[in-house]
Amino acid sequence: MLSFIRSHPYITVFVIVFCIIFFVAVFGLGFAWSESLLAAAVISAVGVAVQWWQTNGLG
Repeated sequence: MLSFIRSHPYITVFVIVFCIIFFVAVFGLGFAWSESLLAAAVISAVGVAVQWWQTNGLG
């Protein structure tokens, strides 16, 4: 399991950020489940893409 986390850091970060945003939106802000899923997925994907772009770029 630890080797998977080390070899796939962007997937790991996506999952962690997704869970944090999702639970804050549902329980902290009172959003509906569908709104929270959509918002967490979009924000997490954009954040991971930006981080990947900054470290790797297009080659």
